[in-house]
Amino acid sequence: MYWQADRLFNQRPGSPRPQLRTGFSNKEHSVKAPISIVALALSAGACFAQQADEKAIERMYEHYQQLQGCSVNLGVSVKTDDPMMAAFVESMNRKSPGYAVKPNRFAFWEAEGAEDNGMPMMPTPSIYSDGATVTSAVASLSVYATDEADEDFGVLLEDMTAGMRQGWQLVPGGNFVLALMAPDPKSAFESQLQGITYDGVFGEGDDAYHAYSTMDPEEGTKMEMRIAATGEPWLMGFKPDLSGSGAPEGFEVLLAFDDWTALSDAPAEGKITVDEDWDEVEMISEAIMLSMQGGPAGMQAEPEPEPVSAGEGDEAPNFALPMLQSEGEFSLASHRGKVVVLDFWATWCPPCVKGLPVVSGVTADLADKGVVFAAVNLMEDAETVAAFMKKKSWDFAVPMDADGAVAQQFGVSGIPHSVIIDKKGIVRHVHIGFGDAAETEKKLRAELEALIAE
Repeated sequence: MYWQADRLFNQRPGSPRPQLRTGFSNKEHSVKAPISIVALALSAGACFAQQADEKAIERMYEHYQQLQGCSVNLGVSVKTDDPMMAAFVESMNRKSPGYAVKPNRFAFWEAEGAEDNGMPMMPTPSIYSDGATVTSAVASLSVYATDEADEDFGVLLEDMTAGMRQGWQLVPGGNFVLALMAPDPKSAFESQLQGITYDGVFGEGDDAYHAYSTMDPEEGTKMEMRIAATGEPWLMGFKPDLSGSGAPEGFEVLLAFDDWTALSDAPAEGKITVDEDWDEVEMISEAIMLSMQGGPAGMQAEPEPEPVSAGEGDEAPNFALPMLQSEGEFSLASHRGKVVVLDFWATWCPPCVKGLPVVSGVTADLADKGVVFAAVNLMEDAETVAAFMKKKSWDFAVPMDADGAVAQQFGVSGIPHSVIIDKKGIVRHVHIGFGDAAETEKKLRAELEALIAE
């Protein structure tokens, strides 16, 4: 999700900057954690030999494999030097205690007494599995969901929709805890990562192994990973390198894994009691996203009298935005009679950058059949976007939604957010996030060809 820093590692703050979303549609969510941009490459602290450093991750896998279970405090820390953004950024900081006990019992919940400074933030679900049933809930929304527990954490992580039904993918770092408790922690842990390449030794001190990894050789997005170098090799944290990402200077994000404790059995904490007046939903994550619809409007002191938030089946609101490449504008009304694909994005959003070539490629193939594509940029300056487009050699249409007003009209609370509008101006499909490229291309092509044939 990239709109609040779930906005974490796929998100940059701002208003209304979308949340780090990484791969789910309204109906089929497959997020690889608000932390999906992590890709691991190991070496270690400068005081250790390179050969030994590269074995640090193997020692970590061996350590977790011999455990029956473990508990941990997951902490998200976001910092900025910009005083205008300080209050909003501080609202992202949170802690989620949790545990995982083999083969399939686990729980995550938000720490009591978490500071509420009045700033809007995406709710963190509580999740509890007794080994037979997984119960997820958001007390502030009075909603809950139940699901059959998978046989072990490895199977759970392979289930592309379980995370969105149960909500554990919205617990920053939760996927890595479950992966380390899988029958094969190496396979499960690395299934959450991409583009593993060693990038040399850096760092000082002997308290932790420090490593850089590259998520994507083309993008060069780097993530620092830390593993305890003294005592047992616990996973300590992840920190993305945001330099060159468009993030404000002085903006930092850290996902910390603190207070690891080995467990022989599941503790009593974390069990969820569902109130009688709560509503049962099919997908807890979808309920959370729906609660965030019109996210930017929720940041206003006074909401609009009659806010518009077009979803599937609604008439798409007409709008006109200036184009990045010319003095003209993109008007939705002028394309009535054609199938229009809008993709809300930003240069600092890795899933957006990965997904745009797929979406633009499919729409370009179908352009002669009446498909129009517009990559609506959110709240970035023209110079930044133009330079990025030139670097990527992209030439598709980019309307500039400078104040996020159009995003509000379409209920955009996280990017990438794609909207497919039919020839009559009705929103037919909405997809949030970007997952598997081949699957996305196949599904998008089928949806567009069906609308062309109507």
